[in-house]
Amino acid sequence: ENGFGESWYRDNMIGTTPNEFDLFPNKSKNIDVAVEDGDKIIALSAYADRILQFKKNTMYLINVTQSLEYLEDTFKGKGVSHPGAVCKTDYGIAWANENGCFFYDSKKVDNLSDMKISDSDWSGHMDSNSLVGYHPNSRKIIVTGGGTNNVNAYVFDLVTKSWAYMSGVFDNNPMTNFVNNSDGDLVWAVDTNGLRKWTETAAATSSFSVITKDYDFGNPGQRKKIYKVYVSHKGDANAVTCTYSVNGDTDTAANFYRIGSTGATTGATDSTTPFYGITVGTDDWVLAELKP
Repeated sequence: ENGFGESWYRDNMIGTTPNEFDLFPNKSKNIDVAVEDGDKIIALSAYADRILQFKKNTMYLINVTQSLEYLEDTFKGKGVSHPGAVCKTDYGIAWANENGCFFYDSKKVDNLSDMKISDSDWSGHMDSNSLVGYHPNSRKIIVTGGGTNNVNAYVFDLVTKSWAYMSGVFDNNPMTNFVNNSDGDLVWAVDTNGLRKWTETAAATSSFSVITKDYDFGNPGQRKKIYKVYVSHKGDANAVTCTYSVNGDTDTAANFYRIGSTGATTGATDSTTPFYGITVGTDDWVLAELKP
């Protein structure tokens, strides 16, 4: 009890009577699926006919299809530190913690970051202040990180199922949680600069990095020998760095041999810039033959 004689039940969820969503009579219906587990409810979210009850360490999936609610599944290690780490999308519920970014689509819970972002990169990005938001117009999930003011972001595209890392995308000032306004915009407030809105307007840059997934050709347990890699590119790519890594290594990169004037490999002079050797216009396509 607190100093006013009121009791706080930090792991108790209460249901209202049918169609009276803001009334809690004296004999309210308690929905108890996991009580006295040493944890407290942080956030609640609903999708289809399921309620997702988030505690700090665990997510409980509650089935509400019948007159009596029941616990359908328990997901250890998939809790959240605060309500701003959970958001609702067109396709389901997304949330994030130090173990990954998760997504519930009414059928299963997927770890969106698993095998796509290394554990060290993810743990270095996430902290107790990280926020999760959804931009409906581009179908992207944004997970902030990078210290107290959340200056960086991992962005997941629900259409292409891919991640992008954006450095310094947010103001280096305290910010609120994300919300979606009536126009579907993802907005938040910054203490010194007012309201902000997520936009997808392209900006010119001369410095960016593209890292593909590991290609195992459907059988990771069998050894392969790769003799050539073909890359189609548009324009002059003489200054573009292109290297490769093997066996999941993210620290060591190896070079390809440079291509010749026709785009075919020369089989000589390995370089971090293997496209050097052919000069074309900005609107010309080149099929580059890269030999490791």
